[in-house]
Amino acid sequence: MKRRVCHIIIFWVCILSSTLTYSQAKNTSENRSQEEGYRKARMYYNRAVTASTEDRLDSIAINIQKSLEISLNNSYSDLTADNYKLLGLAYDKIPDWENTLRNLLRAGSGYSLAGMKDSEAAVWGLVAGRYFSFEVYRKTVDYARRSFSLYSSDKKTDKATSAEMAGEAFFMLNDFTNAVRWFDTAMTWFEKQADTAGMVRALEGSASSYIRVLDASVSLSKVWMNNINLSSTLTSRILGSVSSSLAISHYEKLLPIHERQNDTGSIAGTYNNLGYIYFRQEAYTRAMEYFLKAVEYMEKSGAGKEEMASMLANLAICQLNTGNEDTGFRTFEKSLSYAGKGKSVFEKARIEHIISRIYLGNNDLYHAEIYCRDCIESSGRSENYNVLRQCYQTLSEIKEKGNDFVKALEYFQKYLSLRDSLTVADELSNS
Repeated sequence: MKRRVCHIIIFWVCILSSTLTYSQAKNTSENRSQEEGYRKARMYYNRAVTASTEDRLDSIAINIQKSLEISLNNSYSDLTADNYKLLGLAYDKIPDWENTLRNLLRAGSGYSLAGMKDSEAAVWGLVAGRYFSFEVYRKTVDYARRSFSLYSSDKKTDKATSAEMAGEAFFMLNDFTNAVRWFDTAMTWFEKQADTAGMVRALEGSASSYIRVLDASVSLSKVWMNNINLSSTLTSRILGSVSSSLAISHYEKLLPIHERQNDTGSIAGTYNNLGYIYFRQEAYTRAMEYFLKAVEYMEKSGAGKEEMASMLANLAICQLNTGNEDTGFRTFEKSLSYAGKGKSVFEKARIEHIISRIYLGNNDLYHAEIYCRDCIESSGRSENYNVLRQCYQTLSEIKEKGNDFVKALEYFQKYLSLRDSLTVADELSNS
């Protein structure tokens, strides 16, 4: 009996051993097949990569199709994502926005499935960049923030770049509080990477956002033009906020960086923005010091005529506010001279309208009308219909003050017609 039991046990052990050997062999065969399939799919992908460097789109498409067929059938998530990313970038070169976006989104999902966070983050960064170029800023914010959150902490430059893009998108959405937050985040990561150029961009973005938090334009001349009746009390209250101090702090950090790089144009721009902040605080003497430095450095840089015209206009406004009327108007004429030499007529039109408004405020209707008519001609040539609209309104006021009510009504109707047209055009562009 014992011998029989022993034989039975030996028999089943032999069968089990044989079964295990067969199962292991089957798994080994499947593994080899999987490896072979992956190598083949990767080979086609590498061929597509080579073709992409030579912009051979047909070859890219053929090799990606072959690689994807194998990758999808065998659930190679990483290689599937690689193929979709490469295909998206190929469509981007055509350019074909719809297929670019479709394939990049597939790539991002593939990397997510494969658990490849840095690769997924890189794709979302690409998607954010494409949305930004098409001015779809809300989507840009969504994907830039997603990209930032996925990047590992050792990817300092990539995290900084994603944060910077989020800041730029928020800035374009006029959400300046969030723009400040993301620009400051970008600055922190650029600093960790010792990326001076990135730090400068982030500082400038943050400083500009702080200024916009104050509900003020970066250009002093625009503030004068659009908010000519802004009360002193309101101005002081707005600019007494912490945002003003933070903006000044940022610009003061930028100055030594620009000086080390001997970047006279950027030094001029920084001094101009500091002058603007102090002007809005009604610290006119301090503001004038910065505006004078801005003009000095802009002359050294030999930069564009329009930039010099704008800075001189800012200085002129400051001089008028300190009681130096003759000096102020001479500076305005110098500003117009630079604007007239520039390629763009826009700056000339803008400055002419500022001067017209100042003369109107002084009840000098003769000079106000001369500069206003010059502005209408310049803004018409530059096709700047926003300034032209403002000019029609100003000329209507001039005629009304001069008791020419027929002409006043005529120009006011032109103002209303152009205003309504611009409103409709703006609504259509945002729909």
